[in-house]
Amino acid sequence: MADQLSTIFAFAALGLLVIILLRNRRRIKCLEIERNKAFAIKRDPVEDYNEAKVVKLVDICRELEARVQNKASLLEALIEDADKKIKELENKKSKTESTEKSTEMRKEKRKEKRDSSSTMYDRVLTLSKEGKDEQEIGKLINRSAGEVKVLLSLGRQSSQEN
Repeated sequence: MADQLSTIFAFAALGLLVIILLRNRRRIKCLEIERNKAFAIKRDPVEDYNEAKVVKLVDICRELEARVQNKASLLEALIEDADKKIKELENKKSKTESTEKSTEMRKEKRKEKRDSSSTMYDRVLTLSKEGKDEQEIGKLINRSAGEVKVLLSLGRQSSQEN
C-alpha cells in the first residue's frame, strides 16, 4: 500500500514538474523567436538544459507507469485467486453442512427406532399383564407370536435380574 501511495505521489510531482517545464519551455521559445528575429542568436543553453530535463522526466513517468500497471495486474491476479478460494471454501462448507444434516437425520431415525421399540416392548408387557396370550398380543401390535415371545422372555429376564 505504501509503495502504491509513493508511486502516486511521484506521478503527481512529476506531472507538476512537466507542466512547469513545459510552460518555461514555451516562454523560452517565445524569447528565442524574438531574439532570433532581433539578433539571430543560437539556442540558449538554459533551453537545452530544460529540454533534457523534460525528456528525463518523461522517461521516469513511463517507467513509473509501467510499474503501476504491473502492480495492478498482480492485484487482479491475487483477487481472482482469492475469489476462487472463497468459492472452494463455500463449496466445502455446504458439503459439510449437508453431511452434518444427514448425520443428524440418521441419529434422529435411530432414536425414533429405539423409542418405538421401547414403546412396543412396554405395550407387550402391558398386554401380557392384562392376561393376553402371545398370539393375541401379536395380532394387536402387528407382530408375530415369536417376536412377542422373545420380548416377553426379555421382560422376564430383566425382572429376575432386578
